[in-house]
Amino acid sequence: MPTLIQSGVQAALLGAGAHNPVNVNKIYGDIKYIQFFGVGVIVMAIFMSTMMGGGIALIKDREMGIIEGYLVTPVKRSSIILGMIGSGTIRAFLAGFIIFTVDILITGIIIQSAEDFMLILLVLFIASLGVTSLMVSMASRFSNQQEYASVTAFFSLILFMTSGAFYPTIGMPDWLRWITVINPEYYAVDALRSIILRGQGLDVIGMDLLALLIFSTGAIVLGITTYRRTLE
Repeated sequence: MPTLIQSGVQAALLGAGAHNPVNVNKIYGDIKYIQFFGVGVIVMAIFMSTMMGGGIALIKDREMGIIEGYLVTPVKRSSIILGMIGSGTIRAFLAGFIIFTVDILITGIIIQSAEDFMLILLVLFIASLGVTSLMVSMASRFSNQQEYASVTAFFSLILFMTSGAFYPTIGMPDWLRWITVINPEYYAVDALRSIILRGQGLDVIGMDLLALLIFSTGAIVLGITTYRRTLE
């Protein structure tokens, strides 16, 4: 992206008859693409882990008859959903943390301070909670793994492609960019990049964290209110 912008500015100057040199001030240093993309892989690991550990686990319980045991007890549906979200969040967080560690070793990224490290852990946890809540709320409406896998495969492609993991979202066409507004993966990727690659703090990623928390709350409420307590 910086190379394209630099060449575009130089072409515009030459077209105007000016021969001024273009000086590039790399305020974030030299960021390699593998470092840029590595952050996106962390979020992808969270999504894939929660899809298996959260959503499919709920459907598997229904297929194996475990849900029938829940239905004959006074267990609230909120307890069932929150239990699935809790276990899925822990698995997704561990997966994200492991990939984050591998990403540091491979790309050579240096975490500047302990505060940045704690912020990264906070973002990983909130992102895991948000994505797990979405997957569990979706899984609560499916009765078999095939239907769930088909829908989540479609959603995973749309969400990951518009998350900014591959390229900056500013390069997307307008008709596609609006999806990033409702895409929790976008806010997770943006927050992690701000901390890991730019060394920015809570004052910059605050809106990303707020968006993730709002999304998580909405997904949890949706999962609880739409969960069926009857067998079909």
